Amino acid sequence: MRTARFSPHRHRGSALLISLWALAILSFAILGAVQTSSVRLDEDLARQREARAMELAESGLAIASHPNVRRGESILQKEFPPYESFHADLGSEAARVQINACLADSKKRPILERLFYLWGLRNAEIDLVIDSLADWVDANDIKRINGAESAEYTTDGKTNYPPNRPFESVEEMALVKNMNLLEKVKPDWRDYFTVWSDGKIDLNEASAEVISAACNISLGQAQSLVSKRNGPDAHSNTPDDVRYTDLNQIRIALGMAQQNFQSVAEHVTLESSLRRITSTGKVGPYQKTISVLVRVSNQTIQYYEWLEQ
Repeated sequence: MRTARFSPHRHRGSALLISLWALAILSFAILGAVQTSSVRLDEDLARQREARAMELAESGLAIASHPNVRRGESILQKEFPPYESFHADLGSEAARVQINACLADSKKRPILERLFYLWGLRNAEIDLVIDSLADWVDANDIKRINGAESAEYTTDGKTNYPPNRPFESVEEMALVKNMNLLEKVKPDWRDYFTVWSDGKIDLNEASAEVISAACNISLGQAQSLVSKRNGPDAHSNTPDDVRYTDLNQIRIALGMAQQNFQSVAEHVTLESSLRRITSTGKVGPYQKTISVLVRVSNQTIQYYEWLEQ
């Protein structure tokens, strides 16, 4: 029987393997710790830059909220080298269509009809959408010819609709039956409505579609007015923008006869104390945007909405 002999070489080889294995494990552990630390540093840096971007957005908001600041002024944008900036847009909330006012006044229904037609709805679809909107806000449960009351919503599995009160937000309009028809032809329809203004449309800032619908003129006439408003550089929100101060100036710019303009004059205005401010702060690739609605009156500021992105 042969006795196994002890081999110092085999022992040293095993020890070397164990040492290398331990070194590999230690290396992985160190690498993991470094990567974890790096991720945490990146997250901290991202949070710091996002916080700074928010500060810059708030700076733009503070400037734009000042009663004496006007749309297009250079003070509304600022760069801080090497990679920080803010940009604030200042606009009139009355540039949008006040949906509750249009539904409450039969004289304003044609504004919605013309606007929806411009966006591509057919006449039958226009009646479906407007009647459904009207049934949502009226105080009764009597269904309009093309509208929708509680029975129609219950059939769709929706209870407690409609609330039979004015819209409290533009987003609420999306809940109305048949609004999918408008969504198909105009996905950004929300940008054209408000629940906050007094119902008059600001012709100094409204879009060509809204002007065309409000004044019952062709889209080409409305686009011509927008081009004149934008001034020589052809861009809105710049220092050379033209602001009209008299409705008769608007009438002439639109090429409308006095008699025709009288029928729409009560639905339009040239200014509003209700401002929509959108301010964006940037730090490199990081940015934060604040959108607020403010009323500026007698050097006082009242906030209505505050949205962060």
